[in-house]
Amino acid sequence: MTKTAKRLLLAAMLLLASVPATKAGESLGAYLKAGFNMSNYVMGEMPHGMKPGFHFGAGYEYRMAPRWGMAVEMYMSFQGAKFDPKKIDNIDEVMEADEQGVKLDKDITLNAIYFELPVLAKFYVTPRLSIDLGPQLGIAAQNHLKMGDVQVDKVGRSFEAWDLSASAGLTWCVTPRLLVQARYNLSLIKVMKGIDIDEYMPQAGNRNYDDRIQNLQLSVGYRF
Repeated sequence: MTKTAKRLLLAAMLLLASVPATKAGESLGAYLKAGFNMSNYVMGEMPHGMKPGFHFGAGYEYRMAPRWGMAVEMYMSFQGAKFDPKKIDNIDEVMEADEQGVKLDKDITLNAIYFELPVLAKFYVTPRLSIDLGPQLGIAAQNHLKMGDVQVDKVGRSFEAWDLSASAGLTWCVTPRLLVQARYNLSLIKVMKGIDIDEYMPQAGNRNYDDRIQNLQLSVGYRF
């Protein structure tokens, strides 16, 4: 775990520990949620484009004080990235298209599936509107690459089995049961392993892969 990730976890723990436990604390209940993703990979070498996706899951919210609370969620997220190989310099030196059996004249799509577990501190701007901040643990369920019409499953070995992100967003309670969320997630650690990429694309040489996932989410939830 990186120093940045450790600092984020410590800050989140201190923030939650500093919230006074008062008699005003109340459970706001559990909720189901689902919505859309727009994700890609940043901070790396390749120009990744945004890829649409979706997510669904559940959460639980507890208000510890009039202005402070917390929420814990677990959801499944379908994300990834797209990029145009024609925009990459010397692509033939990195990938041998003939060996892959495809022509690099179409977008390459990276499909990723994660189980996400955010723990969020909530600041209630109004009784119905909150600012949500906290760390999010991601567990990779699947990563595969699609080049043209050919799916390359073994590329999944090139990704870390887990991810740690910073999460920030808003929750608006339209009614006591209906809620709408907007959220931005950004990885704090590298999600790709260089060693397996080098085995898969030997001409790539010894390279650093600094790609992080960024994901914009819009969700609708129902509290019960």
